[in-house]
Amino acid sequence: MRERERDYVDYATTRLPWLRQTAYLLTQDWHRVDDVVQTAFTQLYRHWKRVSQMENLDGYTRTILVRSFLGERRRWGSRVRLMAEPPESPGGEPDHAGRVAVRTALATVPPRQRATLVLRFYCDLSVEQVADVLGCAPGTVKSQTARGLDALRRVLADTPSPVSPAAEEQVMNEQDVRTLLDDLAHAPAPPSRVDVVGAVATARRGRRVRTVTSVAASVLVVGLATGLTHAVIDRSPPPAGSAPAAALRPARPRGSIRWCGTPRSVGYPSRTRWTGTPRRSTASG
Repeated sequence: MRERERDYVDYATTRLPWLRQTAYLLTQDWHRVDDVVQTAFTQLYRHWKRVSQMENLDGYTRTILVRSFLGERRRWGSRVRLMAEPPESPGGEPDHAGRVAVRTALATVPPRQRATLVLRFYCDLSVEQVADVLGCAPGTVKSQTARGLDALRRVLADTPSPVSPAAEEQVMNEQDVRTLLDDLAHAPAPPSRVDVVGAVATARRGRRVRTVTSVAASVLVVGLATGLTHAVIDRSPPPAGSAPAAALRPARPRGSIRWCGTPRSVGYPSRTRWTGTPRRSTASG
């Protein structure tokens, strides 16, 4: 393994628990968590040579994770590479009633609003930073935050649970939202199925596929352009004032090979050609 790959594996292995916690708040599903994190790691390695020296590498990785969640698609390059043994069930103490209620309420919030809440109150980013991650205006972040909090409060208020009414009334408080999300992020988790080393192989394979596809597309475009150019030249009318094709017939000396056919002009005098079959003339000199 090269030094650059070793640095990438070390970084990804260190940040894996943190990324899985953030992805769990976004997806609310541990199986999707591994899919999203695997996709983020693959994309990170594709740009590792350029971004490895960034000052805020964690922020860049978090941006990739959030955008992978929002634009999640089932592609072969984003599938999880399963380990040798199947994952076990989450260990530790079971979720308490308050955690279940928060998870249920957060799962009903639309994905973009949920991402805004996670970035604002769990990752503790400013409005401008969240706008940069989501690629939108700061005003959009403020409206998405307000709508997400309203949806979270409404679902918690309507969901029958042992959560105390006082806690439900305080959901709009930012500090309480931070506490709820932090508690949910540290819920018991199954073992990770993300293959950090496999992300390197997937990125390499994707790079080779893109290279071959690009070369094939270039060859196809050049071939089509050449064919169209010849077709246009062959079908273009002769220039104005040019001699008719019959006048361009070269003088045939006696005893030479005679062409049985008619001359056909293909647009220019220099491109006049004969069609037919040659045969030697019987006339003598």
